[in-house]
Amino acid sequence: MCIRDRCEECRGRGKIITDKCKKCNARMVVEEEKVLELDIMKGTPEGHRFVFKGDADEYPGIEPGDVIIEVQLKKHPLFKRKGADLYMERKINLYEALAGFKFQFTHLDGRQVVISTPPGKIVGNGEMMTVEELGMPFFGRNYKYGNLFIEFTVEFPKSLTKNQGKAVREALHTKESDKRCDPSVKEVHVPKMFEGTEKELLAKLRKRSRDMDDDDDDEPNPRGQRIECNSQ
Repeated sequence: MCIRDRCEECRGRGKIITDKCKKCNARMVVEEEKVLELDIMKGTPEGHRFVFKGDADEYPGIEPGDVIIEVQLKKHPLFKRKGADLYMERKINLYEALAGFKFQFTHLDGRQVVISTPPGKIVGNGEMMTVEELGMPFFGRNYKYGNLFIEFTVEFPKSLTKNQGKAVREALHTKESDKRCDPSVKEVHVPKMFEGTEKELLAKLRKRSRDMDDDDDDEPNPRGQRIECNSQ
């Protein structure tokens, strides 16, 4: 039986180099560093690839490959990007939602931007505000910009004092509020209300249900002790 294998001494070239080059040690290639300059334009999308033709490793008799650099976006603490549009979230209190607000932030290019609501504008919880041309520049068209979308979360106060409640009623009370309930119907006060997010409320209700099931298991059998049948 004959087995063919590559000669490790000549590395399959069919000849042995006795007078070896001191730089490459007969490997016919020398490692060296090469600086590749890359100009990332404004608005470059995630996943975009820059290709440097023929700048990969070289070897005699083999065509060198390409160096490919793929852009990956780093997470920003304030903005989220979708194409040329930017998204941000903003928390405001109930007073700001009803009476208006003004806030300032630093944009990606370092400029300071002030956002304010027009007079009389009421912002609802989860409402989205659009600021035109305050997003990212379009890739390849740096003169045109996307939009900035701001989603608002309204934080309600946990409680109000009597004077605060009176002021709110005087400011927001309408005749329709008095017509919603029949004054002849007996009023039932809610003894306890759950507070928290929907997820927290569901967790509390599940725990309450489990506690009630455990209490039922601990109760004695109302019909007395269970009678077991004797085996004959």
